[in-house]
Amino acid sequence: MLLHMPIGYDAQLHRQQGNIDRLGLKEKWPGLALVRTGMFRGTLIRLLENTQSPSHLVGWLPRPYQVYAWLHHGNLGSLRPALRDIQSRLLDAGKMPRELLLGHLTCTRCAEARGGEKILLLRHWRESKTLAKRRRPAGQGS
Repeated sequence: MLLHMPIGYDAQLHRQQGNIDRLGLKEKWPGLALVRTGMFRGTLIRLLENTQSPSHLVGWLPRPYQVYAWLHHGNLGSLRPALRDIQSRLLDAGKMPRELLLGHLTCTRCAEARGGEKILLLRHWRESKTLAKRRRPAGQGS
């Protein structure tokens, strides 16, 4: 997982918050940062209110941006079974899994007092005609 996380996570988080404040942008949920995983190219995403900005620091996700959400109770080391479950559910539904976004809902210092670590998993997906054709109709066994 180390290679998939942004290097210098805390530094990037503070730099991004400084940019948001400097540009005078408003966040939809202040402080919520999503991590887009990727080999050597992980990024941090903040959800801004409907705004226009000429800054190169502000990007947009494509629309529609469908995601499958899952609340994981545990840390990064215990994600594998949840990711496999999400992947199989999407494939069974005829949807092609794409990017994975992670949102840490508890900090490491206060997690124990709040019932353990919680991570929001958002798996971006796209319709797949090929997978939809292979999908078994409901009610038919193997």
